[in-house]
Amino acid sequence: MKDTCTTAVRIACATLALAIVPTGAIAEPPPGRLLAAQCAQCHGTDGRSVGGIESLAGKGSAELLETLLEMKGRPVPEDLMHRQARGYTDEQLRLISEYFAQLPEGGDDD
Repeated sequence: MKDTCTTAVRIACATLALAIVPTGAIAEPPPGRLLAAQCAQCHGTDGRSVGGIESLAGKGSAELLETLLEMKGRPVPEDLMHRQARGYTDEQLRLISEYFAQLPEGGDDD
């Protein structure tokens, strides 16, 4: 009986281990996506605004980055966006800009 329980436990553990091992089928999120999650509160899910705020999806990455860096560099933040930009490194802002640029355009302001 003891050998049967031990064997069953080993099989169960092996099955569980195989179930939690990452496979190639699970893709990692695009670079910048997790960093850009904060932006969804105002600019909409996946950068597609449904209100009066500008959509970011499909905008040029260089233009977005330039705007974000300008906001970050202002000596006195003028609004929430300027404060948000200050919370990221330049590299993180680049990743966010590239993420939004690769998304298809959409939203109320398009």
